[in-house]
Amino acid sequence: MQPYIGDERSLKSRGIRFFWKKVLIAAFFAVFLFAWSIGFTERLVDYHRVTRSLEEIQKREWELKEEIARLRQEQENLEEDWYIEMQARDRLNLVKPGEVIIRMVDPE
Repeated sequence: MQPYIGDERSLKSRGIRFFWKKVLIAAFFAVFLFAWSIGFTERLVDYHRVTRSLEEIQKREWELKEEIARLRQEQENLEEDWYIEMQARDRLNLVKPGEVIIRMVDPE
């Protein structure tokens, strides 16, 4: 007795159905990967933007710390007589009694 092979058309239709199931699964997977990659790309752009912003903020913080240190040093110097005298001479062109100011002028 021969083994039952079945109808030849039913085997082809099962093969076609199986093929379309694989194609459909692959299509869903491709759509999923595409959607995920779009979201991932947006996250990368956001990450880059935040990183750049953080670097700018850290740079500004460093600049402000330097300025604070400079201003504190100037504040300490303002309590010293020599600094006050130097500033009076440089900024206000003041002299002590009996001193003579000699200015050199370029002949241009």
